[in-house]
Amino acid sequence: MMSSNTSSSARNRRQGPRRFLKLKIVVEGTDALGEKFREETETRVVSKDGGLFTTARRLRIGSNVRLMTPDGKFSAEVVIRNSRHDAPTGTYGCGFCFTEPVRGWVLR
Repeated sequence: MMSSNTSSSARNRRQGPRRFLKLKIVVEGTDALGEKFREETETRVVSKDGGLFTTARRLRIGSNVRLMTPDGKFSAEVVIRNSRHDAPTGTYGCGFCFTEPVRGWVLR
C-alpha cells in the first residue's frame, strides 16, 4: 500500500533537468490581494516544464499568471506551484510550471 507521502512526492517530482539561468521576463496576473499587476523580473532556475522566478508580489499557490519575454516573442500561461518569502530582500521565489506544452522556451 502506498502512503500519501509517497504519492505526494511522486506528484511533485521534477520532470527533467533544471538549469540555473537568469532570464529577463515579464509576469502579469492577479496577486494574492486580488490586485492586477505587471512586473519585470527574472528567472533563477528553468526546466523544460517551468522554473522559478522572483517577484515583489505574493502570489497564491495554484493561481495562473502570464509569463513572457520582454520582446514578446515568448508568452505562456503558468501555474504557481510554490512560493517562498525571502525576508532580507522582501521578495518571493515562485516555482511555476506551464499549463500546456510550449514552444520557444529556453529548454526543450
